Amino acid sequence: MLDNYSNIHNHRLFNHDTGSTISQIILERIKVLLPISRDIVALTKAINDEFNTNFHRRTIYYQTRKITEKDQGKPTEDATNLIELLKEDPNIKDGCLKVEIKDNKLKSVCFMTNQMKDLLSTFNDVLVLDTTHKVNRFNLPLFDIAVINNLGKTAICFLALLQDQKTSTFVWALNHFKNQMQGNPKVIFSDDDDALTKGKLFLIDISLLFYLSELFFRFS
Repeated sequence: MLDNYSNIHNHRLFNHDTGSTISQIILERIKVLLPISRDIVALTKAINDEFNTNFHRRTIYYQTRKITEKDQGKPTEDATNLIELLKEDPNIKDGCLKVEIKDNKLKSVCFMTNQMKDLLSTFNDVLVLDTTHKVNRFNLPLFDIAVINNLGKTAICFLALLQDQKTSTFVWALNHFKNQMQGNPKVIFSDDDDALTKGKLFLIDISLLFYLSELFFRFS
């Protein structure tokens, strides 16, 4: 039995436009603005200002997810698509492509194109090692190695998507890199990642390739 009720809301009313309000014109505009602004808050504001609407950022975010999946496929398909594209890339034919798969899932992948190998062969006296933390669509750490070319600019010569940032994983990637390298680097720059540093030292100890009077500069 209902004894009493209050007809006053105790929270703010949801006064945003729903997804059903998104017309084909608005959807096309989102497609145009998406590559320019990855910030969903800024993208939502731009759409609302242009079309005099009141969409919540979650509504616009959902639309961007649908657009991305339609253009690039589902995230779960990304790993398979990446490997297939790399296998078909003619620049990889004389380069290097190593893939680690476990339980039918991509764990790690590293690769070098022909041009990357040429860069490493020509400019291998200074190496720059760095890792970004899961800022890509695969949600995996991206490990890259760069050289300094004759113009004083950095040029990528090795890329790897890693399953984690453990020492053993870095050793896996660095061993494949070592196999493609000729000559001895004089200077190696890296960030202050303990696992990367240990992996690098381990590689130097077992290969003697890098064993000179190494000079390590670490920066955050």
